[in-house]
Amino acid sequence: MAIGDTHQFSVPLKLNKTKTKESWFYLNLNNFIQASKNFAYRNSLKQKYSELIRGEVEKLPQIRNKVYVQYTIYGKDARRFDIPNVYTIVDKFLMDVLVKRGVLLEDDYMHYPVSMCRWGGIDRENPRADVLIKEIEYTAVNERSE
Repeated sequence: MAIGDTHQFSVPLKLNKTKTKESWFYLNLNNFIQASKNFAYRNSLKQKYSELIRGEVEKLPQIRNKVYVQYTIYGKDARRFDIPNVYTIVDKFLMDVLVKRGVLLEDDYMHYPVSMCRWGGIDRENPRADVLIKEIEYTAVNERSE
């Protein structure tokens, strides 16, 4: 893959916590903090999310360049919420999956120096995060020559 290449796909903002009935875990910081009190439960949520997005991740090539990742969040209704509360957990879960599946080498600042999140609007039928990954050249601000 080359600098400038882009990869686009969507990921859900919720996952079913159980196999037998609908019981939703909405990806946001508040829910994640509660889930983090139980290590096994938190890990089971990450594994379920990994399985949920497997199809999208398997379509991605190995990326060896630095990446810029942009998230566009589409909510399920008009209720207001803090976009960073959703973005941080969607990003954490997704990056862990991309590294585990070998799409990215790492998700640290040397490999993933830039991200951005924005509001896309309401989509009652398909609340989601649209993800754009762009392969970039990047030099840290304090390493740039004037």
